[in-house]
Amino acid sequence: MESSKKRALIYPANDFKDDPYVRDVVETVFFASLCTEEGDFAAIQVAFMPDGIAGLQKATTKISTKSGSTAVPIWEVMRLSAAGTENRLGVEQLVKLSPVTSQGETHIVVGINSEGALEIEGLAILINREEDPEMDTTGVLIVSADAPGCMTASSRDFVLRRYERGRRIKRIGLFELLLDKESRVHQAIVRLCDGILNRFQDWSFWQGDPERIVIDPMIDLIKKSAKIGRGGLILMSGNPPEANGKYLFEGSACNSLSEAIVRDATARKALFDLVRKGADGDEVEAGGGDEDHANFYRAASRFESKDQRNTLDHVVSTLANLTAMDNALLIGRDLTMVAAGFVVSDQWSGRAEIGEACNPKATDLRSFPIARFGSRHKAAAAFANRGVGNLAILVSADGSTRFFLGSGDRPAVVVWEFEANR
Repeated sequence: MESSKKRALIYPANDFKDDPYVRDVVETVFFASLCTEEGDFAAIQVAFMPDGIAGLQKATTKISTKSGSTAVPIWEVMRLSAAGTENRLGVEQLVKLSPVTSQGETHIVVGINSEGALEIEGLAILINREEDPEMDTTGVLIVSADAPGCMTASSRDFVLRRYERGRRIKRIGLFELLLDKESRVHQAIVRLCDGILNRFQDWSFWQGDPERIVIDPMIDLIKKSAKIGRGGLILMSGNPPEANGKYLFEGSACNSLSEAIVRDATARKALFDLVRKGADGDEVEAGGGDEDHANFYRAASRFESKDQRNTLDHVVSTLANLTAMDNALLIGRDLTMVAAGFVVSDQWSGRAEIGEACNPKATDLRSFPIARFGSRHKAAAAFANRGVGNLAILVSADGSTRFFLGSGDRPAVVVWEFEANR
């Protein structure tokens, strides 16, 4: 343990001075992120609970079954043991394990041992269950570093702290921007997709929020585009300009995303209804009340739901790849695909005012120095400025990611910088 005098100099750790264990975890991840492992940056993701793996194994969620509901684990865990003090939490130990967590799905599990010391207990993966409406990770602190000195401490998908080179920052997370119903970006996407959502407005089963039928694929598209690492520009408008792109979508290709979303939602709803009927003790119509037939149709619906989910994932992945082309991917109302390689003809005049938002609601704004940025930023601002509700999503190759929204008020364009992986 380092002295409190030395610890006070470390800004991230000092932010958690009321909890010495959390402070030590944050500080250790911070210093480990400044190291390299076999020449590569040490990308680290830690899941901390006082009870460690035992605590993660207690975390469950409920899914519907024929008999009602059953509890299933949230985490898949793998316990590791090491000789001597090798399992004690330390910078060297995290750096050695960093290749395991570099893809962002695996977490290093840290808990408190019987001696009151922080200990690396093993590895864990957070399970993404399609049936799960309320996956609860209460009590788990996720501390991750995705660049040297750049780290995030979060709980239940809500970011508690962010740091760049040890300095605390207030960059907004993608989930905060798109899942918060009061977020102006969330509201803009919902308005652009009102035709799709009107078909499912009474479907409260969907994560408790039917709007996620369109919000979740948009999150996936942005994250996949950011992961490519070549930069991308996605433009959305209820009244898109005449397409001048290198590649125009024609026929059924125009509705490739919207139809995949509808088929996925319909398949999930059918599966949900079958499971609910079984849970309520009702007969499954297609099976005529016969148990074997009922199980068959449930299995068939589950297969259909998974198949449609895979189709939607493939469509989103293809569109994400198209964002890596020069210029932009243009999307119209209800996620109609218009063009790839679209050239923004509007020029940024510099006369319109641009404000950078510090929160999803855009209630706290500061001036955004657009003149300091390149042509793609100016193109995104110009597109947003041409119509109220126009949305430009800019993923830069250097890692900065921004939303530009035409506000129809002052400022004319609102900008959010966000983290695509949070």
